Amino acid sequence: MNSSGEPKNMETFMFSLKTGQNSRKDLEMRVSALKDRLDKLDEKATITNEHGMSMSVVWMIIHMSDSPEEILRLGKALVRAAEIIPEHKALSQKLSAVQILSDDPEWFAATFGDFENEVDKFTENFFK
Repeated sequence: MNSSGEPKNMETFMFSLKTGQNSRKDLEMRVSALKDRLDKLDEKATITNEHGMSMSVVWMIIHMSDSPEEILRLGKALVRAAEIIPEHKALSQKLSAVQILSDDPEWFAATFGDFENEVDKFTENFFK
C-alpha cells in the first residue's frame, strides 16, 4: 500500500530463477514418486477374467473419478461384494442343478438310476 492507503501499482516483480527451478525439481520428484506408488498399486490390483485376459483397474478408476470419497466408497463396496460372491456362486450352482432336475426329471432318473428314495435323499443332502 502506498502512503494514501491505495494498493501499489506493481510494475516490477522479483523472481528468483534458481528458486523456481528448485521448486520445479522438488515438485516433479514428488509427483513422480506418487505416480510410481499408484503404478505399483495398479500392478497389484490387476484382475484376470475366466478367459485369462488381465485388466488394470486402478488407473481406470482414477481417470473416472479422483474423488477420495468416491474411491473409498467403491473400495468398501468391493470388500462387501468379495464377501458375498462365494455364497452367491455356491447357491447359483445348486440352483442350476435344481433347474435341471425340475426341467427334465426323467433325464436325472435315467442318468443316476431311479432308486426311489435314494434320489430324494441325495438331493436333500446336496442342497443343505
